[in-house]
Amino acid sequence: MKTEEIYNTWKEQKSQIEVGKGFSDKVMSQIHQYEQNKRKSLFDVQSLIELMSAHTLAKAGLILTGGVVGFIRVVLMFRMVLE
Repeated sequence: MKTEEIYNTWKEQKSQIEVGKGFSDKVMSQIHQYEQNKRKSLFDVQSLIELMSAHTLAKAGLILTGGVVGFIRVVLMFRMVLE
């Protein structure tokens, strides 16, 4: 049996499988139920990103904080090297 014949036989067998009535409704109801039962995490990154991108002062504060932290790291590194 050639590879193509094996593949065609497999394909014919797979196409004969019947899906029961209401299968898609069951799947969609389970998805809906899962989404309803899913808990919100305590630290929601997506809402934090939306908050930061909506407020100019928040973005400026984040950039300023990053700059200060970076400057402190450089100062500490120089202190360690020079001692």
